[in-house]
Parts: sequence; structure tokens; C-alpha cells
Amino acid sequence: MNEITSARPDPDFVPHFADKVIFASSGTTGEAKLIEMSGRNLAYQILSASNLPEENCKIVCRGRCNNLAMIPFHHIFGFVAVFLWYTYFGEAIVYPSTTSIRDVVYAIRKGPATHIYSVPMFWDGVAQTLERTIALRGGKIKEAFERTLGYGLGELSRKEAGFAASPFFRRLIRNKVFGNKVVWCISGGGAISKKTLRIINGIGYPLSNGYGMTELGVACVEKRLDPKDRLAGSIGTLFGGFEAKIRDGKEEGELLIKSPTVHESEIVGGHRVPTPLEDGYFATGDIASISEGKYLFIKGRLKDTIIDTNGENVYPDEIEDYFRGLPHVRNVACFGLEREGREQICLALETDNAAEEGAIDKIKAAFQEIIASLPSEKKVDLPYLYRHSLPVSGSMKVKRFALRDELAAGSREFIPLFETEKGSGKGDFWAGFDPAEVKEVLSAVRKIFATNLQLLEEKVGYGDVWDKDLGGDSMSYVAMVSDLNEHFRVEIPTELYGKIGTVNDFAKEVLILLGKGPRNPSNS
Repeated sequence: MNEITSARPDPDFVPHFADKVIFASSGTTGEAKLIEMSGRNLAYQILSASNLPEENCKIVCRGRCNNLAMIPFHHIFGFVAVFLWYTYFGEAIVYPSTTSIRDVVYAIRKGPATHIYSVPMFWDGVAQTLERTIALRGGKIKEAFERTLGYGLGELSRKEAGFAASPFFRRLIRNKVFGNKVVWCISGGGAISKKTLRIINGIGYPLSNGYGMTELGVACVEKRLDPKDRLAGSIGTLFGGFEAKIRDGKEEGELLIKSPTVHESEIVGGHRVPTPLEDGYFATGDIASISEGKYLFIKGRLKDTIIDTNGENVYPDEIEDYFRGLPHVRNVACFGLEREGREQICLALETDNAAEEGAIDKIKAAFQEIIASLPSEKKVDLPYLYRHSLPVSGSMKVKRFALRDELAAGSREFIPLFETEKGSGKGDFWAGFDPAEVKEVLSAVRKIFATNLQLLEEKVGYGDVWDKDLGGDSMSYVAMVSDLNEHFRVEIPTELYGKIGTVNDFAKEVLILLGKGPRNPSNS
């Protein structure tokens, strides 16, 4: 007979559990570590925000608040600002079924969500999509939209804005985005474009900028109700219990924060170590300035800062802000790279691969126009098209350090913006072929490559290999060969499948099959 015997509980035993929460750092700087928060740290996170209803009657508004759970709770922003705060205040949380844009928007409308807290990448995407939608409607709608923004931001009077100031037109625009139930929005986790702040606030969704770190939780948010204060880009004033100063008492420099929310220990390389503090202050690694003795402004990350030839600091966040409005560009990333004895400013552009023909020419023209307006220390040295989507961390931040290392290693994901035609089949490879026929066939093959790969033509180099460089697979390869056969009315030999994989290779084979080129061993 099997028996199970349990020990009697020790009457003097006092359990200690559920007093630690582990968060992972974002991983954008290449220094992954685990942050250990205690129950005390998290209790102070709630207490620090207890005055929110008095400081801002919309962040915690009268009546029912429904906060959207878009930021995952393993992210400090989501755990504190969405989960801890709003459950403490007895408010509801709206959960989308998935993180797809369609399901998120559905949850906002169906909830309905009154509060939307997310990262800059989300807000930039919303603003860009709305701006492009308005642009497609034509000049009059675009003009009315601009007047709506002006009225919403207090730049135009109702009379000056005219019909664009009417509740009907403003509701119409918001119905195209999230509807008319949203009360307040917060962006956190990085720098946000001033253009994005203008668009979102201008259409009637109060969007303010906030600040926090995995190591210390959420520290502050711009709480003022006047949209002009939010447009300035401030991250607001500190919550209760927080203290801040700039290193060495400078006007601008590394931000140091003291707070009972600062984590007690961290795990680095498998070893648990105490939190590094300087006279009780935690060094954030962020460059900041303080205005009027209390309003904080973040310039960028200390480790991301680029030092130009004159010793001036160049902040990637600021450079990215200049170029976020480029046509057909979905995302941008700026980083420094040591070349030719100095740190050069690099810019990677993620484009909309569904953009119409001529998109790259528009990007080039707009890029040059912006460059002409910038001071010399902020001019981009190396602009690139990035072939696929920019690498993003779990906290939805672009991995600048990963991009820098990738470019330094010679990755072919980077295509020089002003050399997109480089490698178009010149030289001995085309000896004996008619140049005009080569150009015509190359162009057609490149289009078929781009269509099957769902890439802009300019992202398909003539010497790029189908799978290694362009991300294609065997199934799409077969479909592409079928399209080539149909377009040129040829039959590419099956024994060549997998052996040839570039635009140059296929164009040469097509010309040979059409009887327009010499046949020699180097052709196959």
C-alpha cells in the first residue's frame, strides 16, 4: 500500500514570497540584464502616482476609465502605468485579442478605451498613416486638415479655421482613427517626433510624453492640459518621492535620479549584484536638461551620442526626428560608425515596399531638401535604404547598436541611398551582349524579383542572391522562375534551379534563351 505523509507545518515558520518581480532590460544597448524589483519598490510606484487625479483630471478622470493593455506587462511601462496605476484606482483594463493594428483599433472602439498608453513607434505609425490618408484625399481636404490641427492646438481661432473647426469635421477625422471616446494618451519608452505630437494632439487626442526605465519604473509624465506645453516635448515633472539632478551640475548632461522605486539589485551574467548608486542616485544613462527648475527634457541616450569632428554631441533621436516625415518611409534609425578616423552619422531608412514607382526619387529629393536646412554637424554622412524591417527589441525600440555592428560587418541589408543603381551589370560579365538589350531585360527581371519578394525595386541589387541577400525561399523562387518564363516566353532549364539566383544571372540566361547572346561555359 502506497502512503503519502506530509510534515506538520512549523508554527514558527513565516513565509516570504511574492516580494520580487524580475524585469528584463530592453536589450537595445547590447547589455542585457535582469532587474530585481521588490514589493517595496512597486508599492512606492503606486504611492508616487497617488496625486495624479489632483494634478491632471484627465489622466485619471471622473467616471469610468478604460485603459488599453497594449504594452505587455513584462514591460515596465505596461506593468506600472497600465496595470498597477489603474487597478489601484479601481479602473478597468481593455485587452485586445492580439497585437495586430486591426485588433488593437477594434478593442479601442469596442471597449471603449478611454486611455491609450504606448511607445513612440506606435504613435509615429498612427500619425504617418493618418497624414498619408489625408494626402490621398486631395488638396482641399489636406488644407482643412491643417486648419483643424491649427484650431486644435490653439494656433487658429474658430473663425480662421472655418468649417475645419466644426465638431462634425473633427469627429469625422477622429472616427478614422480611434473614435471619440479617448480621453488621454501617453507615449513612453523613447523620444517621440514633434510632428507626431502635433498631429495627435491637433485632432483632439491629448498625447503627452512620459519617461521611465526598467531600473526605476515610471518617473514622470507631462501633465499640463495646454497642448502647447505638450508640443514642447517635455517629459513633465517628477512624481512624488522622485529627485533628479544633472551630473556635475551642468545645464545639460547625464540624468541622475533618486527614488524609493529604484531597483534593489540586478542580475548580470548570472550574478546578482547590488544596484550601482552614486550618493543614493541612479545614473540613468540619458542626456537631459531641466527647465524652470522642474520640467525635464530628454535629449537621448549617453551611449548613443555621436561625437562629430568638432567634438560636438549629436543626438540620434534629434536626427531621426528630422527625417521621420520622408515620403514612403515607415521608420528611421540613426547611429554612429567609426570610419576614416572619425565617427560618421549613419541613417537607415525602412521604406514602404508597397510604394508606387518613383518612390525612391521622392525620398532622395526630400532627403536632400532636409539636409540643406541642417547645420553641418547634423548632416547625415551615410544614408541607407534598409532592405527589410529594422530590428526592434521587445520594448519596440530600434536596435541601433545591432544596426551599427551589422553595417560594420558589411551586411548587404544596407543599400546606399544614392547608389541604388550600382552593380547594374557592367563589365566583362556582359561582354558580347547588346547593352540596350541587357538594360531592357535587366529592368524586367528586376521588377519580377521585386514583385515576388514584395520589395521595392531599388532594394533588389543586380548581384544580390535570392535567398542569402534578399530573404527569398524555395517556394517563392519557383514562382519567380515561372513568372520569368511566362513574361519572356522562355523555359529556363530546371537543372539551373538553385544554381543561379541573381538578377544578373537570370537576365543573362533569358537573353541566351532568346538567342540574343553568345553561348560559352561562363554563361551557365
